[in-house]
Amino acid sequence: MAPSTTVLTSPAPAPARRLVRAARPVLEQVACDLQATAVSLLVIDERDRVLERVSGRDDPGPGSVSTAAPIEDPRTGRAIGAVLLVCRAADLGPLILPYAQHVSRDIAARLVDEAGAAERALLEQFVRVRRASRGPVAGVNERRMLTNAAAAALLGDADRPSVWGWARRVMAGECEPGEQLELASGERYAARCQPVLAGRDVVGALVRLDPERRRRAAGSNSARPVRPTFGWAGLSPAELGVAELAAAGLTNQQMAARLFLSRHTIDFHLRNIFTKLGVRSRVELTRIVLERHTQSRCPTCTACSA
Repeated sequence: MAPSTTVLTSPAPAPARRLVRAARPVLEQVACDLQATAVSLLVIDERDRVLERVSGRDDPGPGSVSTAAPIEDPRTGRAIGAVLLVCRAADLGPLILPYAQHVSRDIAARLVDEAGAAERALLEQFVRVRRASRGPVAGVNERRMLTNAAAAALLGDADRPSVWGWARRVMAGECEPGEQLELASGERYAARCQPVLAGRDVVGALVRLDPERRRRAAGSNSARPVRPTFGWAGLSPAELGVAELAAAGLTNQQMAARLFLSRHTIDFHLRNIFTKLGVRSRVELTRIVLERHTQSRCPTCTACSA
C-alpha cells in the first residue's frame, strides 16, 4: 500500500498556509522513509489541527503512542506547530523522537527561506515606491520598518508596532473610514496603506503619511503655505529626517544605507540643512536639534532652553 498524504480541505489561516508550504517538500522524503513501516507522521498547527499527514504501509491502530517535536517560526521564535509521530507501542524506540526533531528542523529551515522571501518582497516594493514618492513613506511588517527621509522625521523605532497594527486593521477592513494613524508620541496623521504580498500572503504594508492633511484637519482650511527659505520651517520633510539622523550621530554612509539613498544625496541634503539653519558643523546641528526637542516638550519653560 502506497503512503498517503491527507490535507485539510477547509480554508486555513495564513500562518497555517505557510506551515503547509514549508512542510510539503519535507514530507515527500518522509513518505519514502515511512513506506514500509506502521508509523504515521502528522504536521499540526498551534491549535492542534492536522494540516498534513503521511502514513506508512500499515496503520498504527489501537493502542498507538505518539511523540512530538515543536516547529518554531524563525521570525518570532514562537512555536507555531509540531511534528507528531504516531506508532505502535512495540515500535517506540530511541530513534523516534530524534527523527521527529529532524523533520521539524527541516520544516523550520524552509520557513527561514520563506521569511527571507517575505523580507525581500517588502524591501523591493518599498524601494520601488520610495523612488516615485516625495512624501513620507514607510514599509512595515511585524519585525521591521523601513522609512524614506521624509518619514524618518516623523517615525522612530518605537512607532513600528503602532504603524503595523494600524496597517493590519486597515487591510482587514477593521478601521473606520478616515481613521488616522496614531503614533507612540500621540501624534495623529492621515495615512494610506497598501498590502505587500509574497504569493497570496500579506507579508507587510506600505504606508504613506500626509502631514499636510493633518495640519488642515487641525483647523486650517487655507491653501498650502509657501515654505520659508530659512529656519526649521524651511526644511523639507526629507531634510528634517536627515537632520534628525545626523543629530543622532549617524554618519553619511549610515544614513544613506538606512534611507536607501546615495551618499551624494545625503551630502546635498546636509548642505541645504546647514544653509537654512545657519550652522557650519554637525556639532552645531546636533545642539540646535536637541534645543528644538527640549522646547517642543516644554514650550513655556525658559529654563529648559537656557
